[in-house]
Amino acid sequence: MGAEEIKKICDFLALMPNDAVTSADLVDPISGIVIQHGYYDHHIGDIYVSDQDILDYRSGIKQIPESVIKYAELHMK
Repeated sequence: MGAEEIKKICDFLALMPNDAVTSADLVDPISGIVIQHGYYDHHIGDIYVSDQDILDYRSGIKQIPESVIKYAELHMK
């Protein structure tokens, strides 16, 4: 998957409804610097993806799960 496609999917995921708020720190995956205190979990089909997950996907630290990719491809316009 190319960088443009990853960005497109991550942008879509970030716009999904917020279902929960956590008090954990949102950390930049490359620098390790705390970006903010607290972040959201987003309801993606039958799973949850957090703002931290999305940052990790953008940076390449974590791979986007296949189920999330399929959901995004079905619902992105």
